[in-house]
Amino acid sequence: MIARTLLVDTIQPLKDTMTEEEAYERMRSNKLFHLPVVSKNNKLCGLVSEEDIYMAHNGTILGKHPEKFSPIKVFAHQHVFEVSELVFNQNISCVPVVEEADDYIGLITANELMKFFTHLYSYHSNGAIIVLSVLIQDYSLSQISRIIEENNAKILNLYTDISEDSTSMDVIIKLNTHEISSILQTFSRFDYIVKTYYEGYDKLHAMYKDRIESVLNYLNI
Repeated sequence: MIARTLLVDTIQPLKDTMTEEEAYERMRSNKLFHLPVVSKNNKLCGLVSEEDIYMAHNGTILGKHPEKFSPIKVFAHQHVFEVSELVFNQNISCVPVVEEADDYIGLITANELMKFFTHLYSYHSNGAIIVLSVLIQDYSLSQISRIIEENNAKILNLYTDISEDSTSMDVIIKLNTHEISSILQTFSRFDYIVKTYYEGYDKLHAMYKDRIESVLNYLNI
């Protein structure tokens, strides 16, 4: 799953010609405390925070103060795990998504990320998540299942993601256990590439708990 697939198309970015007051009102109406700023040719200028503009009352134009813009962004092809780590580590309510030349294509909200993880990975249930990178022609569900079951674990959920024009695929596996050291070793022995892994709900929850709660409390959901 890549960033492009989670774009929220109902929230418009700020224009660099808008006043800070207008930007503040748009943030408040969307219940976000960050929004991307784009130029007239749809290039990303940066991410601006409510904190930096909430006292504005003098018609100041956003584009005249680029020092207020954060360079935080993700590219359309980046994996959702990378996006989530950036969003929650930076404690931001949304992140702009761009193509290679900084062409703005949309944004992803922290709320949308939480919905994704809750729905797809049974976020509130115990168990590790492993992400494998596999050549499409080498993908074998039976072999992956056998490796996991021979290490006394079960697959609770499995999702595959193939990027456009790619010869490889991501295999995202949710397990019923957080004891995965032997599984990782076996995957390595069979020459599987482990892109990333989370060893279970407790560790994932501990990593994100404070940041997630602060965002969700702000959004009042």
